[in-house]
Parts: sequence; C-alpha cells; structure tokens
Amino acid sequence: MKLLPPSLKSGLLAWRASLGTESRALTHDPASATLVGDLPSDTGSLSQTQTHPLAGVLDALPNAVVLLDGHLRVSVWNRAAERISGVRQTMAVGRTFQAIPHGLQGQEDMLRRALVENRRQISKRIPCIKGGRMCFTDIEALPVEAGSLLVLLRDSTAEVRTFQLLTEANKMLSIAGMAAGMAHEINNPLSGMLQHLQNVRRRLMDDLPANRKAADDAGLDLQALRRYLDLRGIPGALARARAAADRATRIVTDMLGFSHNGPADTEKVWVKELIDSVLRLLSADQELKERYAFHRIRILRQDAPPMATLQCNRVRIEQALFNLLRNAIQALKDRERPKIRIVSRLGGEHCEIDIIDNGPGVPTELQHRIFDPFFTTKATGEGIGLGLAICRYIVEDIHRGTLTLTSTPDKGTCFSLRLPLSPPIDPRAG
Repeated sequence: MKLLPPSLKSGLLAWRASLGTESRALTHDPASATLVGDLPSDTGSLSQTQTHPLAGVLDALPNAVVLLDGHLRVSVWNRAAERISGVRQTMAVGRTFQAIPHGLQGQEDMLRRALVENRRQISKRIPCIKGGRMCFTDIEALPVEAGSLLVLLRDSTAEVRTFQLLTEANKMLSIAGMAAGMAHEINNPLSGMLQHLQNVRRRLMDDLPANRKAADDAGLDLQALRRYLDLRGIPGALARARAAADRATRIVTDMLGFSHNGPADTEKVWVKELIDSVLRLLSADQELKERYAFHRIRILRQDAPPMATLQCNRVRIEQALFNLLRNAIQALKDRERPKIRIVSRLGGEHCEIDIIDNGPGVPTELQHRIFDPFFTTKATGEGIGLGLAICRYIVEDIHRGTLTLTSTPDKGTCFSLRLPLSPPIDPRAG
C-alpha cells in the first residue's frame, strides 16, 4: 500500500480537530463505544464529517481510509471503507474499531502496537465473511501526529483467489502429468491381460488342431471338458473379465486424451461417444463416488441420431461437459431421488446438448453472475468459481458457440450448449 502524502495527513488531522471538543471528549472512555445515533451531542460533528471539503478527496481514493484516535475510535470512514467493509459511514464514525461489524475483529492488538511503538504495522490477507462469502483484506496502520492512527484497508480477495487459481492450475498440471504417466504404465499390463484372456478362451473353447493334439497327448476328452466348463460358467466368467478389461482400457484412453494439452486440432467426433467418454471419466472419479454418491444419481439419456457427428476440439469439449456434469452432480448431493438428464440433438448447422438436473437451482438474483470468474454458489472450500467460466470460454470463445443457463430455484437447472457443427476454432484452444 502507498502511504498518504503528508499534506493529506495534515488535512485529516486538521479535519479531526475541527470536529469539536464534544467528539474528542467521547474518546476518554474506550468502553463507551456506541452508535453515533445514540449520541445526540455528536450529530453536528457527523454532519461536518460528511460535508467537509476533504471528504471528496477521501472518497475518490481507491483504498479505504480510516482515522482512529488513541482509543481506536473512528473519526473518518471514507467510501472505499464502506465498500470494503460493508459498513456505512453513519454506522462507523464515533464507534471503536473493534465494535464495528466489519468482520475484521481481532486486529486491535496490531493497531494498539502501532500506537504504542509509533511504528507502521501491516496485516495481510485477513479472512472475513461478507455476504456469506469468504473475502480477504489487507490492513496497514500508520501512526500520525496527536496520538492518532491512520488505517488503510485494501480488498485483497482477487489477489488471493488468483494465487489459489495458480496453485490449483499447477496442481492440475502435476495431476495431469501423473495421470498420463500412470495411464501409460497401466496400459501395458492391461494389454497383456487382454491378450492372455483371449488365449485362454481360444485354447479352451475353440476347435483348433493345436487344442485337439494337446488334448490327445494328455488323454483328455475335449467335449467332456467343455461340458464341465459350461456347467461351471467359465465361458461367462471369461467374457465378463474381458469386458472389464476393455472398460479399463477405455477409461485409460479417456484419461490420456483428457490430460492431453496439445495444439488446437479439431476432429470429427460422434456426439454419443463424446458423452459416453465423459460419463466414463465421471464414473472413475473417486471423489464423486465417495463424497457425492454418484452411484445414487439416475442418468437419463436422450441421444442425437447414432450417426450424428461434430467437428470440434474433442479434449476441450470433453472438459466443458465434464465440468458441467460434475457441477450438476455436486448440486445433487443432498437431494432425494437425484436425477440428471442429458439431451443431445442436431438442429440445422448446430449440435445442441442440454444438461438438466433436479437440484436446488440457482437463486434468481445470482444467475447473471454464474459465469463470472471466481463467482461460486458452493460452500467455502468446495470451489473457487472457475469451472463455469472455463466452460463458457471453451464453448463461446474457442468454438464460437453459446452456453446458457436456465434455472428455477428448488426445481433444477439446465445448462444448454449450442455448438456449430464445423466451427472456426480459436487458436487458443491448445
């Protein structure tokens, strides 16, 4: 934070002195912190605070400016202080700093230390709850003449969230690299398992010359062996093992594709297979299974025609669908009979995909902000508000499509993607 010019400091002190002896007399007893409205003798001082020529200068400053006396009672509280704290000037002037409901309680020791030591003090990234949301504030206390303290407040929420974003991005890059490495390592034994399963089935079930010769050499009746295998359900068990291994292979392939961060290549993809791939990724997400009971959610599909294709950057569209579906799953955490409906269709030169849930919906007054970066309706710690912003970026900026929200509180939410069948891909797709 930049320090105020000496001339402005002097002006603040002169202003405070002009508030009159009654205002200063109130500071004698630090326990007498009350609302300005409860002090009729001081209302004239408050009027001067609001109309003094210096008020315009203070209100134009981007940082909050607060002037405290030796008992930490407020005599100046500018517009930025109102905005950052959520407390109006009329609720702040005349009260002690610790008595104001600004969410920054607990900083009194730092302020008193600045007064006693006559030395600048700084506290950074102080967490507080405003409007039900976690915010962060920096406080700088500057001792000035006549036993007063100049306090500058700065909203550092965006800075903290940017740092969180960078941390999250680095973590996701690390996870993506680990996932790709693990997928490659898993692919090798999976391929071996599939090959051996195929060999077992061929050597037990197929009528091959090599099988007949080996059975004759061992004195074994192949027909009797096959009757035994059928009675014990071995062919079915082999088929189920093969299906499970095939599913694992598809999940590994999807992970490799999802973690790929290559150039902005486009390809023709089957719309149905695109959704299948995203659902497989979601079903492999352990957090969704354990924390959000994904298995409880009924997934309903209304697919586009089997031959419907879309020219797009597959990885990016998978990422958008993954984020939207994950968002829906999280919204259904505490709902009875949770349900997600996925509707895909072709319309003219576009492919449309709707993701509809029967969750709590988005409050009407918040819907216009739902795609804003860092905005989230989730509880603190469950997200930093970037998933939907990234989805809109992928759909609208990269693929020149549209992503819209329709939501009815307590009934559900629908996110609608509308993608050109052959869009001009933005080069930033990679």
